[in-house]
Amino acid sequence: MPQSPLCHNRCPGPGLAELEPADGGVVSGCGRGSSGECEAALLQLQVTVWPPLGAVTLNSGGLLADQGWLRVYGGSAGSDGMPSITDVNGIITSSGRDDVELFPNSFPHEGLVIAHDVLGGVFTLSCTDPAAHGQPGEPGDVVYFAPDFLYWVSLEGGYGAWLTWLTSGGLDTFYEALWNCFLPKSPSAS
Repeated sequence: MPQSPLCHNRCPGPGLAELEPADGGVVSGCGRGSSGECEAALLQLQVTVWPPLGAVTLNSGGLLADQGWLRVYGGSAGSDGMPSITDVNGIITSSGRDDVELFPNSFPHEGLVIAHDVLGGVFTLSCTDPAAHGQPGEPGDVVYFAPDFLYWVSLEGGYGAWLTWLTSGGLDTFYEALWNCFLPKSPSAS
């Protein structure tokens, strides 16, 4: 398959190396991903490899955060059976074909689902008009659908900031209230 100009530089952009977790960290990969599928996904998303969304799409089958608590979608199906970002969003790709074709009508206008958590929560990269789709924040913000409250919450930052937040332990504080409901209390706390 001819390579899209979006894939010319397979090196991740600056900042992706910074996403590597320190001290064992909270994020692990789900495999390299199929090169053809990842390139087709990158074309459909119309993003280069330079920003973190493009780097994760082109170079992975997804990421697992906090031992699988959160599944971040990559450009192809992950080695553990995780679906690709295009599969989750119903985006048509030309993967496996000799021609590289763009399918603009298959892009989800309400936002791009980038991750799911084990509670059924959804992390989405908001669309060009979030308010028209009942979402808070600005276009390009990551928003979270909280299944326990049934509404969207803006995380007030884009994909790169969100990934950095994930690898720096942001999930701990984000889910702290939920975890406190399920974790047993220590004897000293009673």
